[in-house]
Amino acid sequence: MRLCERYSHYYIMVGRSILLVVLLVVVIRAEDPNAVVKNIPDVKAVYNQTWYSGYLDAGDEHHMHYFYFPSQGNSSTDPLLLWFNGGPGCSSLLGAMYEHGPFIFSDAFAILINNKYSWNKNANVLYLESPAQVGFSYTNGDPGVWTDDNVAQLNLKALKAFFKMWPELKTNSFYISGESYAGVYVPTLAEKYFNRLLQNRHLQ
Repeated sequence: MRLCERYSHYYIMVGRSILLVVLLVVVIRAEDPNAVVKNIPDVKAVYNQTWYSGYLDAGDEHHMHYFYFPSQGNSSTDPLLLWFNGGPGCSSLLGAMYEHGPFIFSDAFAILINNKYSWNKNANVLYLESPAQVGFSYTNGDPGVWTDDNVAQLNLKALKAFFKMWPELKTNSFYISGESYAGVYVPTLAEKYFNRLLQNRHLQ
């Protein structure tokens, strides 16, 4: 059983108030594309650092939901790491909330705990829900059929939007990572990103 299938039912557990609070705040705050997430007591108790949730506009039609956790070390010099859960169709919030985010659910899925092994201890970590219609990402129209190539193009546009909001990260080392079907997402995006860098020194 794939990891996203194994845990997918936890996203609709209405009895888990903490999860509901997190997701509801994400939806509300995501109206602001550069939203600082605030006032989640159960999160603040275990992670009292600034983090962001919002949408990256990948063109006029597609709006990609993200979590961004600046590095707990030195965000100005630590690398930027982009994470995809695979599937295809698996939300990258799974990676953020169950695997290597700064706060994760306990094994019993009842409370949030601080993750001492969080990847943002030494990296700026961006979790992107891709493609549109996965998780909170959405499209205004009919997306048609997602192919590996147009998903890579979509992710490149989302990344371009991210760098517009955080231009100071353009000069940091950059890593694209993921699991499962991200074994396709990662190299296809990397190819398009590299080709764009050959045309422009930065992703413009």
